[in-house]
Amino acid sequence: MGETHNLLAALALLGVYLMLIPMKALPAVFPYEFLLFAHHSMSAMIGYAIWCHIPADNNRTRVFLYGIGGIFLSSFAFQTAVTLYRNHFWFQSVSLSKNGSFDYIQVQLKLRKPVKVEPGQYINLWVPLGPISSIQSHPFTVANWSPEAQKELKLFVEVNSGLTKTLRDRVELELTSNIGIFTGPYGRRIPVENYETVILIATGLGVVALTPYLQWLVHAARMREVRIAPVHLVWQISSWKQSHTVFDVIDFALALDEREDDLGDGKEAGVLSKTRPHAVKISMYYEEEEPLPPKVQLFIKDMKKKEEEMGGKTRVKVYECQLPLMNVLLSETVMSPTHGHSGKPTLIAASVPRIARNTLVEFARENSRAVDLVLADYQP
Repeated sequence: MGETHNLLAALALLGVYLMLIPMKALPAVFPYEFLLFAHHSMSAMIGYAIWCHIPADNNRTRVFLYGIGGIFLSSFAFQTAVTLYRNHFWFQSVSLSKNGSFDYIQVQLKLRKPVKVEPGQYINLWVPLGPISSIQSHPFTVANWSPEAQKELKLFVEVNSGLTKTLRDRVELELTSNIGIFTGPYGRRIPVENYETVILIATGLGVVALTPYLQWLVHAARMREVRIAPVHLVWQISSWKQSHTVFDVIDFALALDEREDDLGDGKEAGVLSKTRPHAVKISMYYEEEEPLPPKVQLFIKDMKKKEEEMGGKTRVKVYECQLPLMNVLLSETVMSPTHGHSGKPTLIAASVPRIARNTLVEFARENSRAVDLVLADYQP
């Protein structure tokens, strides 16, 4: 009996140690869904081991555990009620399509009830696709933003394993219409409105985490809710075949930037302000050995032609080279002509791989008075 008592205590302690391992460090080795299931199972094991470890006659401690269990069940019931309400007590329509290649999948979630999503937030999506789908929910960043509650959410899914691989298999079989349930939205929102200069830096699909901020800032600038210098999106494109489909969310921001003003100084609504500067500029960097898709070739040709015609003063510039991250950081911050005109630092919001992330952290540390660095929840 004593050995069993000690074994349960050791299991509970081991479970606590395992729960302290950051989940972000493990998805490269194990599927996210497996880690989530293991996390929940470990929580149940810890609770059971502690319950059995406590002597049966220790009523005071057991009352304490009853209280913890009651809080857990109440929280679970509340979250379930919120999920049912946001899903309008039924499944949502989930449409799948490939994104240039089968390395990325585009998901369109059509909602029965509109939901307000802030820039940078994500949802958990569950799609019943097989026997093990009950544990296959996955977080995805919402790629589109609207000032109003939305009835359609766009998600761009990087295919790895688990649910994302299952979704790709469905697209390959042309089974693109599905049903699903979502929870959320979750996540923090970067306070971009507190800055006058904003730089968004992304690599590959990381741009999905930042385009909602681009859309929000353009909208806020048009509505004169904020005063900012043109927002600069710096994007290292991993592969045009995988990335060109996300152009629609970027095109939305560009089109919004060109739209006629809704507010005017003594003018009718809808009259374009000739003095209002553009609120966005985009720099794209790529290195591609394979032949580019025809649409991409035409896009690059048009961008370079516009740049020549306008003497380099275009909103979108395309560079066939690796992103010179340090040069961009210096030219856009401490060496910028506007540096020092405002008492506020420059905000750098990023969604980049680890090596680039380390460079950004080191740069922000060395220039802490001039730069505020914030990393998006999604990091490629």
